[in-house]
Amino acid sequence: MTEEKRSHSRLAVNFPTKWSGSSSAIGSRVEDVSLGGCFVNTLAMVETDEVIGLEFRLPSGRWVQVAGKIVSYQPGIGFGVQFTGLPHEQFVTQWMEDKAH
Repeated sequence: MTEEKRSHSRLAVNFPTKWSGSSSAIGSRVEDVSLGGCFVNTLAMVETDEVIGLEFRLPSGRWVQVAGKIVSYQPGIGFGVQFTGLPHEQFVTQWMEDKAH
């Protein structure tokens, strides 16, 4: 059994996303998200430790921008991101505001 490394609980989501780094992005979606990071489903090839900018659309249609570092990569499936430049409270506040409307 593998040891759980996450510090925050994850929530399953299905957010369209755009991201930029040294790789190009195609058909990306955020599959799950937490205060500390997210998992991006994509066929694109990436490198672990790559720093990227992520932008994903909340159900309300509002786009949220975050920065992060790729901490895991599963070829043909996607990659895990640890948020680095995100005021976590701001993200949660925006998301909760959207859920309330």
